[in-house]
Amino acid sequence: MSQDPGLAVATLPTPLFDAAICRAAERAAERLVIDMGVGQDLARALLRISGRRPSRRWIERLFDGHPSVASRVDALTRVFG
Repeated sequence: MSQDPGLAVATLPTPLFDAAICRAAERAAERLVIDMGVGQDLARALLRISGRRPSRRWIERLFDGHPSVASRVDALTRVFG
């Protein structure tokens, strides 16, 4: 039984799309946190825990479900800056 190689190629970007959707959901959640008035609290918490995560290569970050801590803190503090 042979498998369609087109199907295999079509499924390759699926993890990338999934990660992008997760990052978009995280951004929406952060907008909600800002609207609730606790954006600065979340930014401080993210900075506190970010020192515990080892830095990763770009290919690993590509599949991340969360935006980088730096971009999240920037977005959270830009409103109050």
